[in-house]
Amino acid sequence: MLSHGNGFAIDGYFSFWSRFLGSFDVVVFDMRSHGQNPRAEPPNHDYAHMVPDLDGICRAVGEEFGEKPTAGVFHSMSAQCAMLQALAGRSDFAALILFDPPDVPPPGHPVRGKMEDYEHKLARWARQRRTHFDERSELARAELEADSGRRHADLFLDGSADCREIAARVAGVVLVRKREPQEHARPRARGRSAPRGWVRGRS
Repeated sequence: MLSHGNGFAIDGYFSFWSRFLGSFDVVVFDMRSHGQNPRAEPPNHDYAHMVPDLDGICRAVGEEFGEKPTAGVFHSMSAQCAMLQALAGRSDFAALILFDPPDVPPPGHPVRGKMEDYEHKLARWARQRRTHFDERSELARAELEADSGRRHADLFLDGSADCREIAARVAGVVLVRKREPQEHARPRARGRSAPRGWVRGRS
C-alpha cells in the first residue's frame, strides 16, 4: 500500500510505485482532500480524521485481497498517519517504510522554530501554486521546470493517457471493483476506466 504527502496526489508518484507492479499486488490511494477525492471541510482535514480513513482502507484491502503480509510505503503526511495508527495499536502492517514523516517537535524544543518556519514556507509555496492549466502540455512544461516534477512530467505529455492507462500497459493490471471504504479517502482505480478500485500488478 502506498500514499503521498501533503499537497500531492498518488499519480505524481507513478514513476516510483509502477516499479512494483510486476511483483506485487499494489494498492495506491489519495488521502482525504487530495487528488481525485472530494474536498473535506477544513475542520475535518486533520490527522484525527485521516487516521480512521487509513483504518478503513486497511480493512477494505484485507477484505479484497485476503489476509497476507502487507507493507505500507508512505510519504510525509501519509507517513505520519501510519505512525499515529501504529502508536494507537491499530496497525497490521508487516513492515512500514516511511519517508519524511513530519514530526513536529514539542513547544520549547530547540528546533521547534525551524520546523514552524519550514511549515510556513510550504504554505507560501502552496498559495503561489498555479491552480489551472488550459492544456496538459502547459502542466508538463511547469513540471519540467520544477526539480520535484521532472521525473513524472512525461505523464502529462500524452493527452490521451493517464496513470491508470499507463499502469495497464506496464503490467497487465487487473482492476478489482470494490465498495468505497471511506468517503474522503478512496483507493484509486487503475487499469481500465472504472471509477475506483485497486491496482493488481499480478494476475
